Amino acid sequence: MSHIHFDHSGDPTPFTKAKFLLGGESEALLKAGFPANPDSNFYQDTVPLDRTEFLYPTSTGWAALGPFPHGLDYFGDGSLYLVDAPGHVPGHLNALVRTGPAEGDWIYLAGDTAHDVRLLDSVRQICVYHDGGSAHVDHVAAAEHIKRVRALRDHYGVKILLAHAYRWDEERKDTYLPNIFKS
Repeated sequence: MSHIHFDHSGDPTPFTKAKFLLGGESEALLKAGFPANPDSNFYQDTVPLDRTEFLYPTSTGWAALGPFPHGLDYFGDGSLYLVDAPGHVPGHLNALVRTGPAEGDWIYLAGDTAHDVRLLDSVRQICVYHDGGSAHVDHVAAAEHIKRVRALRDHYGVKILLAHAYRWDEERKDTYLPNIFKS
């Protein structure tokens, strides 16, 4: 899971044998979540804690990866890299996934790194409200991470997919199931 916001976690109960992977900083948010803390924005039962692995970017195995300070070759074969994605919410992870054998066969699943694809093109800036709040808990770290994602795209040719990338969705709607089966 990219992070523990309700619109990214869903209902884990049907996945009775699944192992859940979360960024390490999510652990404290979940343990201090609702109902233990009635004021928390997170639910303790977002994931089954006994089947959740919390991945801390300071632990063994994490290393610099392209423009990112912390990446983890999860399977050890170069097919899936988990990337620490600071700024949006503590424990936010992104994934760099090999989709084929060619050099450009990669996609970067950026979660909520940005809520508008124009942030990747520097057409827009992160909206910071008059009280200092934004869609990110740390808009400075989020802006720095967005720059790194932009570098991944511009310097390495990796396709970027944001969780809320409506333009991407609209341009590719005919490629989704069941639309590909329509004549």
